[in-house]
Amino acid sequence: MNGQPWQAIDSRGKAYPELKFVSTKAAFGWSVLAADEYATTLRNTVNNLADKDRGYLSGRYENPNLGINNVMDVNTNAIVLESLLYKARGQIPLSS
Repeated sequence: MNGQPWQAIDSRGKAYPELKFVSTKAAFGWSVLAADEYATTLRNTVNNLADKDRGYLSGRYENPNLGINNVMDVNTNAIVLESLLYKARGQIPLSS
């Protein structure tokens, strides 16, 4: 934003660098689209964020003092499932 590295911002543009986190859905999606070392590192960072009864948590904060982003939502889990389906079938879900 404005020539700065990636920022966590609110709707008014105020930066919150302490709230940056590795997104579970982005890590899963990237790991199937670009199977490189960076994508593998991202995926390994979030692999243990699953709750066997409920699904995946949203991610892990870059600041180790904040730990895990404990939000669990349908969007994150839908992207995780779509990425696994893409990996298994080699095509975009719901396509011909």
